[in-house]
Amino acid sequence: MQSRTTYSIKNLLSTIIPYFIIGILGFIKIRVFVDNLSEDIVSLNQLFFQLLGYLSLAEAGFGVFIIQKYYKAFAEKKYEKINEIFSTSLVYFKALGIFLMGASVALSFFIPFLTKVSVSNNYIQIVFLVFMAKNAVEYFMMTPRFVMQADQKMYKINLLISAIRIIESSVEIILVLAGFNYLVILIPGFFIKILLNIIINKIVYKEYRWLRSDGKFRKKEIKGMGDLITQKIAGVLYTNTDVILVSAFIGPTAVVMYTSYTYITKFIFDVIFTGSQAFAPSLANVMNNDENSKRYAVFNELNMVFYFMAALFATVLYLTLSPLISLWVGEKYVISTVGLILFLSIMFIDISRRMIYQIINIEGIFKETKKIIVLEAIANLILSLIFIKYFGVVGALLGTLVSILITTFWYIPNYIYKNIFSIKKSEYFKEFIIAAGIPILIAYILKKLQLITIIDVKSLITSGILNTTITVLILFITYYLCFPAFKRLVEKGIFYLKNNRKRK
Repeated sequence: MQSRTTYSIKNLLSTIIPYFIIGILGFIKIRVFVDNLSEDIVSLNQLFFQLLGYLSLAEAGFGVFIIQKYYKAFAEKKYEKINEIFSTSLVYFKALGIFLMGASVALSFFIPFLTKVSVSNNYIQIVFLVFMAKNAVEYFMMTPRFVMQADQKMYKINLLISAIRIIESSVEIILVLAGFNYLVILIPGFFIKILLNIIINKIVYKEYRWLRSDGKFRKKEIKGMGDLITQKIAGVLYTNTDVILVSAFIGPTAVVMYTSYTYITKFIFDVIFTGSQAFAPSLANVMNNDENSKRYAVFNELNMVFYFMAALFATVLYLTLSPLISLWVGEKYVISTVGLILFLSIMFIDISRRMIYQIINIEGIFKETKKIIVLEAIANLILSLIFIKYFGVVGALLGTLVSILITTFWYIPNYIYKNIFSIKKSEYFKEFIIAAGIPILIAYILKKLQLITIIDVKSLITSGILNTTITVLILFITYYLCFPAFKRLVEKGIFYLKNNRKRK
């Protein structure tokens, strides 16, 4: 019988390692696209991804909601209940795939109004529909993997899920270099996703031979989902608003600039988000079965991990991100220092509160938090619209940061600490201030010292390694001394490693 920790580590490693390969391919893909396709096409490609986010609102967090139900069913070993949830999921996602394509056709007529590119409207419409088809096809096939995720066994299929993106990106890079049209480049992804999803589902059905669907949609399984739908709509608006506004009000160059920076920060967040999903089933187990003091202790220890990562990446990227953008896609896409600080501030907050949002999903605190999340999305839209007029891309970022600070930043931790853990909210904000202050100080000192001047790829890599090493050492020492939860986590890690050695 494997422990929760062992499952979490297997899930983490099988997710994170391939994700770095995907990230490297993404770097290469963007550079290849910028060098070999027009700026207009690159801008359209980025716009399509944002529109996909809006159309995916139809999913409305159903996966998150249904996994929460799977957690409880697995904990109680109610396999018939799991089959009922599974049947409902299959019907829902098939309907979603059909809706997504229908909505894509309708939206395709309006895309020319959301961009300033010099491309014919007919071409924009056709490539958008092909782009959507290759992404919508997965909704018809993704349901079985949620069962395995809830049972902490995603490590058995994580490599194949990652292979979809790795193979798709590799094929697209090859086709661009071979001189094919953007439309042709999109087509192979459709067939790659079908083939690999068939293989993934065979593995799931083999693992759970008792898994069955009677084709029925049970409304009782989605009872209470309305609050989550509201949250997810607000979340997508928050995530995708800026690029749409930049595309509509500024132009293709600004879109490439914005998305080049967000590719890096989003990739880092996505790696961390994916890693946090590996721990979600174990944390859910703790939250459902252990006493309150144990629940808070585990949460706080995991929270420290995300503070540490947020501090590390914010510090190193402050020193290396703009030179990286200059070498990667071109100097004209480098943003101002103020813009860089805003990007990294948003990234730091998003990473540092990852466990807070994990608690929302695990505990199902959707009704209680939906209003503030909607308010954040509305504030982001209004403020970004106002600021973008005066400050361009920097204005869009400023609107996003201010909207976070005046809404969810203070409200959600306050609610969770008070109602879930019965802990004073001051504990959270005290830890946040210290966790944020340490990297600011490190970044300021290292910037002043400027240990290596970045002029080429070699100096960029050297600077990255050196600054990362220094930052990790300082963060490790200061966090170990400042945060008891971090100290406990380190001691647990040492104990786990020692036990593993003895077993071997």
